[in-house]
Amino acid sequence: SDVCSSDLKRFIKNQPSGNFVPFRTLKRIYSKSNIKKFDFIYKLFNIKKENKKIFVNCLALHCFSDAPASTGKFIFRDYYDQFIKTLEFLKKNNPKNLYWLIKIHPDRSHYGEIGIVESVLKKFNLPYVRICPKNINNTLLFKNINNLYTGRSTIGLEYACFGKKPVICGEAPYSQNN
Repeated sequence: SDVCSSDLKRFIKNQPSGNFVPFRTLKRIYSKSNIKKFDFIYKLFNIKKENKKIFVNCLALHCFSDAPASTGKFIFRDYYDQFIKTLEFLKKNNPKNLYWLIKIHPDRSHYGEIGIVESVLKKFNLPYVRICPKNINNTLLFKNINNLYTGRSTIGLEYACFGKKPVICGEAPYSQNN
């Protein structure tokens, strides 16, 4: 079910804003949206609405500067390698009705990584791959995608909270019984 502002206020009732995530960020990420399911997907990929048999996957990226070995085993060399290998695979193996959204890590500017993803996507020139628009919050994103792929990001845990199974490519702090 949708999380609305009153639910968020109740959720953090006795917690000061900014404990982990500021309230305004939670509100933006999980607030209800007036956008109908798949409407933004049809517009983003210029798909005719008569085509009802589309599938949408999302690749949620990490900051490329993060250290993948610090959290345990990971099936790629690093997070940039995961991104490149995924695009190489899609270039050879993507079915016609499968579309991909790339969810860029929101903290990439902190690491000086602005423009890297856009530059790589331009080189690959894959018409069925787009960057997820900034105005699409996680609630709407999770409703519109069929699968979420990530290295080991907490977005995988968030996606699971919506009753869906993420695909993670390595050990994550939330994937073990500690």
